[in-house]
Amino acid sequence: MSRAVADVISTYVGMAIRTCIPLAMLPLLSHRLGVAAFGSVLAAQSLALLGALLTGYGFQLSATRDIGISKNTTQIQGVVERVINAQLPLAGLTAIVVACACWLTPALGSSAIFVLATPLLSVFTGLYPTWYFQGRGRIVRGLMIDAAGQIAALGGIFFLAHDTDSAGLSLSLMVLGSAISLCLAVCIIWRDGMLKIALSSREAIKMLREGLPLFLARMGSATYTVAGAWFLVAFSTPAQAAYYGVASKLVSAMLLALAPVAQITLPRASRLAVEAPEHIPLFVMKWGLVLLGIALLTSMSVRWAAPSIISFIFPADMMPAVGVTKFLALTVIASAFSVSLSTFLAIPFRKDGIVTLATAVGAVVNFAAALVFAASMGAQGVAIGRLGSEIVIVLVMGIAMAWMQPWRKTDRAAKRALT
Repeated sequence: MSRAVADVISTYVGMAIRTCIPLAMLPLLSHRLGVAAFGSVLAAQSLALLGALLTGYGFQLSATRDIGISKNTTQIQGVVERVINAQLPLAGLTAIVVACACWLTPALGSSAIFVLATPLLSVFTGLYPTWYFQGRGRIVRGLMIDAAGQIAALGGIFFLAHDTDSAGLSLSLMVLGSAISLCLAVCIIWRDGMLKIALSSREAIKMLREGLPLFLARMGSATYTVAGAWFLVAFSTPAQAAYYGVASKLVSAMLLALAPVAQITLPRASRLAVEAPEHIPLFVMKWGLVLLGIALLTSMSVRWAAPSIISFIFPADMMPAVGVTKFLALTVIASAFSVSLSTFLAIPFRKDGIVTLATAVGAVVNFAAALVFAASMGAQGVAIGRLGSEIVIVLVMGIAMAWMQPWRKTDRAAKRALT
């Protein structure tokens, strides 16, 4: 068995554990909070994840790539230092923006706990250094550390959240779990001797400028992945947010089936783009077919099992989520193509602007669909916008990369980065 295949298998095991824990929260919260309060919690979580992308700023991709091509410990320390320099001011900005957005959202702003807890959850989630563990080939360790905090939150909700008045408490326990994961991760980086903090505005600005295209790309993708429940609370009702939130989280869990392949192969693809770019097309074909096979199997499984799963673990008032889940399952197939194009081609060749352009166009399509369909069609309307966004992204990115064909010439930017 090759090292890459072994890494993918072990990562799948870790990803499965990490995915099952937040999924276990869904039926627990829906039974104890009721559909309206449950929808409000999912909307707050949606807003927090959207804000976390501001703190994360695309470093999950760019810093992973930079660590992957680093030759020694000193270079890795430099990447860690630059990311920390950039993230600290972003964390403060995230807290302000998310708090204001939460306060202005009618279903959330009436609760002081929501206004305080949502930005904290956003900051702690955004600061979690997934990029460090991915770049160093320790993805499973990073997943287990993240899972530890999730287990703490799940345990707290199980023992302490008992009725519809526990929505604020449930969100606060999620914040605590995220803080635990972040603290454990920082301790690991410190123990590895990589935690070097020397605040520098020049380094922060440089890192922010370099990461801007991928940040814009991730923010664009967030409008059709994590922001749906928040859109529905703003434009429709908490109940519709609950239906979409359940469907989105089930499908997002299935989308994670693509993540181990992408996470393991990104550092390898980045090195290949520098050392032997002519081999990239074969690399893309091989791993792209793997992703497509996983996506087809996952999508069909979700569509077949959704009615049984939702009727079994959720209360009867959540059954409208079945139709939304079946429709959203189609996005897994489109995601396989977009992940292949971005992870195996655009990012390794430092064509981050292509990813940004594609996701920006997709974000516009999704936001327009939300404005048009959310009020009249509810969760189903937002689901239509999400699938349309994924298809548009694949088309834009595929056309751009086919036209540029960066593997036909040595990428000078990648060469300079390596040396």
